[in-house]
Amino acid sequence: MKLEDVLILLGLLGCIYGIVLFIRSFFKKTPKKPGILIFIGSFLIMLSGGALMNTYEEKEKNSRTTFSQESTTFSFSESTYNEPVSSEPTSDNNVSREFTNALESAKNYLKFTNLSKEGLYNQLIFDKYPEEAAKYATETIQADWKEHAIGSANNYLTYSAFSQESLSSQLTFDKYTEDEIRYALENIEVNWEEQALQSARQLQSFTPLSNQALYDQLIFSGFTEEQADYALKNLSE
Repeated sequence: MKLEDVLILLGLLGCIYGIVLFIRSFFKKTPKKPGILIFIGSFLIMLSGGALMNTYEEKEKNSRTTFSQESTTFSFSESTYNEPVSSEPTSDNNVSREFTNALESAKNYLKFTNLSKEGLYNQLIFDKYPEEAAKYATETIQADWKEHAIGSANNYLTYSAFSQESLSSQLTFDKYTEDEIRYALENIEVNWEEQALQSARQLQSFTPLSNQALYDQLIFSGFTEEQADYALKNLSE
């Protein structure tokens, strides 16, 4: 099972569990917030999985189209795959096929999506590459991990609203380093007040909330008091 399938499955199960908790709260007189938060978090995870799957499918479709239109020459030896001439450094001919394949898989992942160095390593381990091969691939590949952190941040903001704190937590979950996260947050173009407003609208679409409950939820999500106030003042009646 691929990473995107796991994310979608976990998100779906989490959404179902959150709905069950929310409905149960009406009968058991328990707080509704845990169910709402679980549903929202799971829904975001499911969206991430869907986005990742769509990206893979689109890139694969484009790759097939390009392959059918261009004549590319490949040459094979016992343990080496020779790519067409490229500006990228080629694999070391002295390494094993397993190491070379791990490096090629790593390159393909970074063409399709944004990953941290550790996230890429974990994906290669998930693909059953030996630890030594996964380490070789992540140490050999040339990648600007800070730019990947920016790409990941922008992807998240495309599909949902985040506070600066919650986006930082998400990038930490994706195994970016503190320096990479700081760079991403300083270089993305985002209006956090508008993110708070968007988050308030999303929360209201799930369930009706009083102004105080909505304010508390925005604060819980990592928005500042000023950002939460802005959201409430600009939320349509």
